[in-house]
Amino acid sequence: MIDTRFHGNDKIMLFPCCYESINHDSAMTAATLPLIHRDPFDPILIAEAMRNGLTILTKDRPIPRYGVTPLW
Repeated sequence: MIDTRFHGNDKIMLFPCCYESINHDSAMTAATLPLIHRDPFDPILIAEAMRNGLTILTKDRPIPRYGVTPLW
């Protein structure tokens, strides 16, 4: 079920989420990604999305260049 309460910005809805530990496979996937942009945490987010079929909620323009489709 999606929580549709708005939080500050009317374009952002709060979605349910869960916390996951970063595992070795995701860390290794992140280490093999090309250095398209300089955010040091993005490769882990991208690797998690790739390995687990997740969607990244971001307006960050370089993200699609990694082969994932962001939502925004």
